[in-house]
Amino acid sequence: MTLAREHGILQVLGARTQPEHAETKMATTLDREQMKDLLKEAITELVQEREDILHDLVSDIVEDIALARAIREGLGSGRVSRDEVFRVLEAKP
Repeated sequence: MTLAREHGILQVLGARTQPEHAETKMATTLDREQMKDLLKEAITELVQEREDILHDLVSDIVEDIALARAIREGLGSGRVSRDEVFRVLEAKP
């Protein structure tokens, strides 16, 4: 995590970003642990209650990966005419 992001998160949590002594630093650490626990709980609830959202997210990720691979593969191949592309697309059922 970048220092700027960490700084922003700590401000949101209401913690000091420049601890003056060990007690303040400990409070910041506890806030981070609480934040991690809350995030884990929210993700768990999302998975349990809204499986459709998780499914859509994973599907989108898989599609993006496949598209990126196809683009990379296409960049390494030779050029074809527009007519050739449409001829292949129209031939498939």
